[in-house]
Amino acid sequence: MIASRLKNFFRNTQFVDVATCDKRCRPYAAPKFLLKVDGDKVYLADYVFGKTWYNLQENPLVSLTILDYDSLIGYQFNGEASLLSDGAAYDELKQELQVRKIKSSVERVVKSVREEKLRHNFELIFPDKTGIIVVIVKEIVDIDPTGRLTRDK
Repeated sequence: MIASRLKNFFRNTQFVDVATCDKRCRPYAAPKFLLKVDGDKVYLADYVFGKTWYNLQENPLVSLTILDYDSLIGYQFNGEASLLSDGAAYDELKQELQVRKIKSSVERVVKSVREEKLRHNFELIFPDKTGIIVVIVKEIVDIDPTGRLTRDK
């Protein structure tokens, strides 16, 4: 379902906005670190264990949004999430997270030097206990600059 053009776009994305609802249907949105995209699954790191984590325990439906700033086309990925906080799959993903954190931190330093920009926080820091959100994408919505929606199920 996630076309190669979108997988390439994800490669240049570090954070994704995640929208959830609690059991009383109150919406909540927060950015999460994008770990990887594999097949129709999107893996996100959640280091807060706050509202997003608790909402997904009550209601696994989730919507992810990203924006391509060059084309001004937005993407919404709707699906169902599961949570990982221990086990073999979790340990493997934590290792991938460590590699991705280092790569992202280095990219931030290099970009800052090239742009001669002062940044206060270069290194992405996650506590030892970081949860992994696994989203199985069931619908993709392209949102063009005029607001027209194209759904791909």
